[in-house]
Amino acid sequence: MATIVPIARHSMRRLRRKPMFALATLLTLALGIGASVMVFSIADAVLLRPLPYDHPEQLVDLSHELSLSGVSRVDQSDATYLHYRHTNHVFSDVGAYRMTSADLGRELGAGRGEAIAPEHLAAARLSASTFGVLRVHPLRGRAFRDDEDDRSAPPVAIIGQHLWERRFGGAKDVIGRRIEIDGVPHEIVGIMPSSFDFPNDRTELWLPIGIDPLRTKSAAFDYRSVARLRPGVSLAVAAADLQRLLPTAPEEFPGRLTANAISQTKMRAVVRPLRDVVVGDVGKVLWVIVGAVGFVLLIACTNVANLFLVRIDARQRELAVRRALGASQSTLAAEVVSEGVLLALLGGAIGLTVAALGIAMLRTLDTTIDIPRLGEVGVDGTVAWIAAVASRP
Repeated sequence: MATIVPIARHSMRRLRRKPMFALATLLTLALGIGASVMVFSIADAVLLRPLPYDHPEQLVDLSHELSLSGVSRVDQSDATYLHYRHTNHVFSDVGAYRMTSADLGRELGAGRGEAIAPEHLAAARLSASTFGVLRVHPLRGRAFRDDEDDRSAPPVAIIGQHLWERRFGGAKDVIGRRIEIDGVPHEIVGIMPSSFDFPNDRTELWLPIGIDPLRTKSAAFDYRSVARLRPGVSLAVAAADLQRLLPTAPEEFPGRLTANAISQTKMRAVVRPLRDVVVGDVGKVLWVIVGAVGFVLLIACTNVANLFLVRIDARQRELAVRRALGASQSTLAAEVVSEGVLLALLGGAIGLTVAALGIAMLRTLDTTIDIPRLGEVGVDGTVAWIAAVASRP
């Protein structure tokens, strides 16, 4: 340590005397490392981490493929969802949902009728079973009950933690309060934690799905469906079980979806991992960007190496004189290496800052770009380790 500290101080003084060299090196490293770390952070959250649910490998998306001009894939109708949920042999349960939006109005009740500017929110309508499929629990209050799926049930709502804190000041007595949603009074029955971002991380309000089993629209495929596989059941076995059930759906729920229509369109049940559906086509694009940014980092490292070679070549005369005056070769080498270490550490730190700022900027643009799981992206220990490896001299 007694030798390292003086060498480090001497290297710092030398870098201060060559500010253009230090600045060019730091900028090159910061931009290369910052871009790499930011892209890796996104790829890690979107592509590498499992979904934030219990046993996420059991979660699947249910849809249909068909041969019809202009249409190749459809989701679920209320009839197929109900039929699959109650007659399948391969899922522990099945849920249905659809994304929507809602206007949050004034709070109702004694002393709470003051005018409040309406707030337009990203919302979702989902079945009570969805919470059980995902195995999630409210932070406060309760989830929806099965009887609240019906359109005739009293209107209830579940709000997100951020909305609870922003609109209600984190009041502990918010459960049971009534508030207008799209002009209709709803009772708040639960608060979901901030970590719950289903169907996406912009959703702040959840409402019952509103299905009437006696008035289904079997050919209106308006709902997405998520299910949990029973232990040991494969995707192929699950798809085969749904395909067995599909032709019998018109018998239980007569309507425009008939056995003949299923046959003519070659309608086929499809079971896919929920993670693949969440990531979608963004995954392919992200891997391309990861590769491109890797080349950018390689170019940055090559440029920094060239800068150091030029600097060492310019110091040949100085190093030769100091060697003749008695400086050991190890001391001279340590000084050169220490300059690289100092610049690498500073470049890595600045690169992490650049990455954090870039991620924050992406989150502000979340309404115009569609990156799944963006709320989970951050500069954590894994990302810091990647930055350390990237900035290693």
